[in-house]
Amino acid sequence: MASAEQGARKVAVLWVEDDRSPILREWVEKELAATTRVAGQECRFWIAKQVTDPHQAVDWYREHHDDIGLVLMGAGYLAIGTFGSSLTESQVVAFILSWMMVFIFFLLDKVLFILPNWMVTPVEYLSIEYHFQNIARGVLDTRDIVYYLSLIILALLMAARSLAARRWR
Repeated sequence: MASAEQGARKVAVLWVEDDRSPILREWVEKELAATTRVAGQECRFWIAKQVTDPHQAVDWYREHHDDIGLVLMGAGYLAIGTFGSSLTESQVVAFILSWMMVFIFFLLDKVLFILPNWMVTPVEYLSIEYHFQNIARGVLDTRDIVYYLSLIILALLMAARSLAARRWR
């Protein structure tokens, strides 16, 4: 454990070398040390699981399908936030815009009961929660992956376009 913390401190020192700020250096060292401890505990958990029941192989997909969904959903929300942040120079306005966009995507499948029947399917497909629920149930469908990747790429392309347009003003 000590060697992992020393390695984290070396990386932190190299990363913060340009900034010579002792407060930032201390913060980065603590964060990297905590991250390596968490990773080590996760590895110990999987090893202990194998040792306690060595005849049962760990089904990595079944153990991590919800993690895949969380990573995809988080990346989608981050891409939407990046787009919202690219629309304005004010941090407060960017936060409010990003939060509102993420909240709208979150609420889409919660308002289906007030929509006409012909709008339910398209609006449900646009909802982030709908696709996450499929993955959390253990169904890793290509439609869900394509949805998340399309959302991420579209939001990041719109952010890049917004920043490029701002440069020409």
